[in-house]
Amino acid sequence: MSLHLILFFLSVLIVCPVVYGQDENPKTIAEQYVRHGQPQAAIEILEKIPASELADSVNREVTDWLENLYLLQKQWGKIIELYSESGITREDSTVLTMARLFNTFPKEQIFFSGSREPIPFKSSISKTPMIRVWLQGKPYTFWVDSGAGLTVLSSTVARKCRVSLSAKNDATTTAATGKKLSISYGVIDSLRFGSVRVFNHACLVIDHKQLEFKIAGMPVFKIDGIIGWNLLQELAVTINRSPDNILFAPSDGPSVYNPNFIWMGYPMVTCKDSTGRTLLFGLDTGASASSLHDAFLSKTDTTQASRIEQVRGSAGGIVKRDYLVFPRMSVFAEGEKIEFSNISVTPSNLTGIFAPDGVFGWKELMDYSVSFDFRKGVFKLEKPR
Repeated sequence: MSLHLILFFLSVLIVCPVVYGQDENPKTIAEQYVRHGQPQAAIEILEKIPASELADSVNREVTDWLENLYLLQKQWGKIIELYSESGITREDSTVLTMARLFNTFPKEQIFFSGSREPIPFKSSISKTPMIRVWLQGKPYTFWVDSGAGLTVLSSTVARKCRVSLSAKNDATTTAATGKKLSISYGVIDSLRFGSVRVFNHACLVIDHKQLEFKIAGMPVFKIDGIIGWNLLQELAVTINRSPDNILFAPSDGPSVYNPNFIWMGYPMVTCKDSTGRTLLFGLDTGASASSLHDAFLSKTDTTQASRIEQVRGSAGGIVKRDYLVFPRMSVFAEGEKIEFSNISVTPSNLTGIFAPDGVFGWKELMDYSVSFDFRKGVFKLEKPR
């Protein structure tokens, strides 16, 4: 997948809105706005398409874009309008159910107080950073996971903290292992970590047993909760190594002129392969290892790959299955060469123009300090000194 960049005439960084001709295809214009870190501008273009056209199966991808962009901007009422008033229907009503609940709660608020110092983290068994958080004033350990679309709570934590919930088991979600999980939606009144204070924060609640990892039937570890993308997208995050700590700060937005960090259903880094071809790799701080997706297979020689049995774990447990595995490959992100060994191809539910070619996990990124600021459109890697 190639990224259409506008010619950069100056040698200094310019921050300005991208403007397109009025006679261009709305989908083409919206795509460019997304690629240039202007989601609200993309929404405004797509909203001009008549509802009758959006309801047509031919425009299913455009409808998905609108849904994803509304989720990103937390415009719950717009999601309800999209599916309730335009006549658009879909088999999975999960997003609509979620929007109806969150639309009834006060708007989320994020504040920063005190000194903005890095806070220490520990690595989970999958290398995911884990930090101490205070939920409704009670201390817990949460993963920091950019691959989780929403913040997640275990049912035990939600009950102890009296989190406001929707009806139990009113929807399902799919874990990274492919397993279907019953979920409820909740709203966290108060969440704190470091200098960050969050109020009225939307979350998923999953049965605590599905957040326990077992080997031979014995629990190995459990998860209290996960700080997900719906909060990380509003922050500037720097994950340092040696010492292991994370700095959370306000976003430096607006987006830079040519961002290398975008979102369409998933946070994605613009990078290149060894031939100079542009690729999109998801950023998943909750993944222990990087992986490739089907979108990449049409762009490379697969004769060097072979099928190998591997074990994977996520919410819902651990699964073992055969994966197509490439013994070696590399990509360049922010000028840094990231090399993979025995990288497997895993399924992705993201298709179309913004389908990612793969995902960066911690196995390859843990040697760097990793910084990202979605609202500014910036992803950075830096070798520790």
